[in-house]
Amino acid sequence: MRRLTAICLSLALLLTAGCAAREPAPAKPSPAPETPAAAEPQTVTEPPAAGEQTPAAAIGLSALPEEPSEWTLADFAPELCAGTAAEERCAVAEGTEWENTVVVRRGAAEGPTLYIVGGVHGDETAGWTAANLLKELCPRAGTVCVLSPANTYGAEHDQRKTRSQRDLNRCFPGDAEGWDAEQIAASIYADIAARQPALVLDLHETKGPQADAPERDDLRNAIIVYDVAPIADLVWELAAEGELTLLGSPPEGSVNRTVSAELGIPVITLETWRGEELSLRVARQLRFAEDVLRFYGML
Repeated sequence: MRRLTAICLSLALLLTAGCAAREPAPAKPSPAPETPAAAEPQTVTEPPAAGEQTPAAAIGLSALPEEPSEWTLADFAPELCAGTAAEERCAVAEGTEWENTVVVRRGAAEGPTLYIVGGVHGDETAGWTAANLLKELCPRAGTVCVLSPANTYGAEHDQRKTRSQRDLNRCFPGDAEGWDAEQIAASIYADIAARQPALVLDLHETKGPQADAPERDDLRNAIIVYDVAPIADLVWELAAEGELTLLGSPPEGSVNRTVSAELGIPVITLETWRGEELSLRVARQLRFAEDVLRFYGML
């Protein structure tokens, strides 16, 4: 009965979720000069009371190195990097200003391919931090491809958009002759199409409503799926755990909607809430990835 209730609730959410409008495609003049991004307001949370454990400390993450750049996958989930895996590094957008690297980790046994994209929005730090850590993953079976951060300029400057102030997650399938965001989108889309993974994981974060964007959805911790049918068993299993809200209708031009609709490859977008501390958000991202990997028998 609990499983049936979870399914019914999930279907209701999918049917009622709204669809964000796609940003209009810009004309193709010469590239705009680089301008600094306006600082976005930050979500503020109250610090824990004296002597009170933070949520991250409560789940055993209190011994992490102080700098996130020094974190390793073993700090969060040593079982995910136990063993060995063959590694290959492949360029996307090779030879261009937007060249990036896909890290490919292969297990010893046959299995499906999972494609992980982190940092499409550069300021969604937990998404690309977790994806970077998953470059150390040692799958028992199958292949894991990790592209992170997808928006390298945004990640380096802690901003959502690309250097030309365009939202990469509204530009898929992209344009190899377009703006920076369109070129990056085209390279990622082409790589996913060539690899034909069983599933794409798209790792994001959410702030919820802000003073300058009161209409923004308060997603908190959620998964977004455009087409549940091909991965229904996985989606119900993830949603039934009770910690993630299931939503539909990813925006036009997003990785999720475009890859699902045009390539027929299922995509799950994970949103973690930036009101929680970074280490806990990264832990949530990694636990989500682990659940997916175990579902496919890759661990």
